Amino acid sequence: MAVTDDDLEYLRRCVDLAREALDGGDEP
Repeated sequence: MAVTDDDLEYLRRCVDLAREALDGGDEP
């Protein structure tokens, strides 16, 4: 299964949201 640009964009968005949650002091 090839990873497409859309997949990378989706993963990047998930990581950004997770990082914001951690920076906000929320537990994952």
